[in-house]
Amino acid sequence: MASTPGRPEAPPTTLLTLPEELLEEVLLRLPAAADLARASIAWVSFRRLVTDHRFLRRFRARQPPPLLGIVSHQSHRYLPLLQLAQPPHPSAAAASTFAGSRAADFSCSFLPSAERWHVRDLRDGRVLLSGVPEGSKFCCRDLARDLAVCDPLYRRYTLLPAIPDDLAALAQQSDMGHFEPFLAPPAAEDEEGISFRVICLARCTARLVLLIFSSGSGDGQWRAVTLDNWVSLLAGLDNPAPVIKPESSLWPRMRHYAHGYFCWAFYPANKNKLIMLDTRSMDFSAVNLPPRTRNTQVAILEAGEGRLGMFIMSI
Repeated sequence: MASTPGRPEAPPTTLLTLPEELLEEVLLRLPAAADLARASIAWVSFRRLVTDHRFLRRFRARQPPPLLGIVSHQSHRYLPLLQLAQPPHPSAAAASTFAGSRAADFSCSFLPSAERWHVRDLRDGRVLLSGVPEGSKFCCRDLARDLAVCDPLYRRYTLLPAIPDDLAALAQQSDMGHFEPFLAPPAAEDEEGISFRVICLARCTARLVLLIFSSGSGDGQWRAVTLDNWVSLLAGLDNPAPVIKPESSLWPRMRHYAHGYFCWAFYPANKNKLIMLDTRSMDFSAVNLPPRTRNTQVAILEAGEGRLGMFIMSI
């Protein structure tokens, strides 16, 4: 009786023969971006996969970039100051290498007419600056029509289109007591790490005006959101009539961010309120705060399960 010939052995499985969905899971588990870059030059299919935006979003979520340091303001010149990570922080070695390269320019001197620009905000390694017209003096309460977003690590900048006249007219300068431009995380549909948003908050006597620019979605134009009778947020739903004169209520200097909300803590006339701006819907809301005594500092932070936390420190 003739013997049945044996089945041919299956070829060994390698990275080149893995299905793409399994290869993606393997590459996602590489420990560092440098390893991912080396893998991308090993094979054409690897490069096609690791340059895909969806893959890069997943990789950044699993492997956040190292913390090189904390950027703060120099009080005497209001310029960004980078405080590098120090031992025993795990990023101390990378921070030391970065410092030796001297590649970054946190003064943003590469901007055209650099002397007319003033730093307004810092977020995610970017710097937001507002430009002062020639012959004018800087005032933080003035509506800034010229804005720029800089990447000091790569010495790149984006000049935003000027705020249109019709939108600027919603916040008349003569009626404005506060103007606050700041950077916001990109919208959910935009590319994280590449896109950015700029929000300008103008507080007028009876109206809040938001001027919003997104570098990712939309057509690269400004849009506006308004809230009339904003002081009623401080009064509460049980007493919607304003109980505080708008011109006497000071907008807090400290702005907090947690779980997609920008927050401002108010303590006027024993009305302890936290005004919240939802960056997804651009809606305002208010919640009650516990009483605060004099000489205390408040910080709003991210608690577990999407909740907001509050840290109070007495001085």
